[in-house]
Amino acid sequence: MPDDSFVGKLDDVSVAEMLQNLHLNQASGVLDLQRDRDQRRIFFMGGEVKSAMSNILGHKMGQFLVNRGAITGQQLDTALRDVAHGSRLGQKLVNLGFITAEQLNGGLQDLVGSIVTEAMGWFTGLYRLTLKAAPVPQDITLNISTASLIFQGTLSYTPPEAVRTRLPLHLALRPTAHLRQFYAQLKINPHQAFLLTQASGALTAEQILAAAPGNPDENLVTLYAFVAAGLLSAGPEEPPLPVKAFFERFQDRATGIVAKPGAAPKKRRKIKWVKPKSIQVDLSEEDIRKIRDKILRVYSSLKGLSHYDLLECPLRATQKEIHYAFLALCQFYDPEVAGVDPRFADMKGQMETIYDQMEEAYLTLVEVKHRAEYDRQLVRRGLA
Repeated sequence: MPDDSFVGKLDDVSVAEMLQNLHLNQASGVLDLQRDRDQRRIFFMGGEVKSAMSNILGHKMGQFLVNRGAITGQQLDTALRDVAHGSRLGQKLVNLGFITAEQLNGGLQDLVGSIVTEAMGWFTGLYRLTLKAAPVPQDITLNISTASLIFQGTLSYTPPEAVRTRLPLHLALRPTAHLRQFYAQLKINPHQAFLLTQASGALTAEQILAAAPGNPDENLVTLYAFVAAGLLSAGPEEPPLPVKAFFERFQDRATGIVAKPGAAPKKRRKIKWVKPKSIQVDLSEEDIRKIRDKILRVYSSLKGLSHYDLLECPLRATQKEIHYAFLALCQFYDPEVAGVDPRFADMKGQMETIYDQMEEAYLTLVEVKHRAEYDRQLVRRGLA
C-alpha cells in the first residue's frame, strides 16, 4: 500500500473523526466510503470539502435538481441528449436557460452537503483515503464549510448509542482555539448555543447533561457534534495528529497484525477495497419509466451513436472523465440489473446489447492510441 493511501474499517474510526483530522491538518485528497452497495467519494483541498459524488441515482446532479423542482424531467432529458456535444451537464442546463448559475451553484452545494452529511451516520463499512495535491478539477470545486458539514451531519445522523462509545463523559469539555472561527460557520439554535456555553472546562460532559433541560439524547448528540466539528475538546486540547500518524493508528487493525513482545507477527489480513457490482436505490415509478424510456431510446439509435455519444461525454473529455462516465452509465445498462429487478426483466436483451457496445466504446477511448485512431475516423467521416 503506498505511503499516501490508507484503507480501513468504519467500525474503527468514524467519518466525522476522519473529516475533522483532514480539516484541521488542511489536507488534500480523496476519501472513499463504502457501506454494502452504497458508495460515496469526498474530495477535499486544503482541509475543506470541495466536491462529492455518490452511486445513488437520487444523488446524480440532474436527478437531484429535478427532485428539488429546480428543473423539469423534460428539461433534464433535453440537456442529457445535448451534453455529449458540449460542456458539463450543469453548464449545459445554464446555457439552455433552464436554470441560473446561482441556482445551479446552490443546488450543487446542497447535493454535496447531502452526500457528505448522510455518510456521518455510517459506523460500519470501509474507507479508503488517498492523499493528493489536486484531487478534483478547479472548475467544479465549491466553497462549503467543512465544520458546518461535520456539525450538521453528526447532529442529524449520529444515533445516541454511537455517541456513548465515542464521547468520554467523565472528561471536562472545554473550548478549542478554533471555537470562534468555526462557530461563525454554523447555524445553531438558542438551546444548542446554551449547551455550548456550559462547556467552559469546569464541567464534565456528564455534569452538563445532568443539568441541561430538554431531551437528554438530543443534548448528548449536540455536545458530540460540537466536539466532532472542532469547537469543543474532551479533556485538555492537544494539537491534531498529522494525517498519516492519525490513520496509521488504525492500520494495525486493518491488516490484523497481532504480535507479542519478542514474537513474530501473525499473518497479515489486509482489508481489500471492494467495488460493489450494482447499485442499491429506491426507484419511483416515474424513475422506472424514465430509465426504461432511455434504454429504448438508446437501443433504437445505437447504429448512429459515436463512442462519445454512447458514453455521454464530450470529444475533449479527459481519460478520467471517460472512466467516470462509463461507471455512471453502468447503473442504467448493466444486464445484471435485469436479473434481479423484475421491472427490467423484459429489457435484458436490449441492456446486454447496449452494455456490450458501451464497454467496447470505453475500452477504445481509455487507451490513448486506440482513441487517436478512432478520432481520426470521426474526422474522415465528418463527425468531429
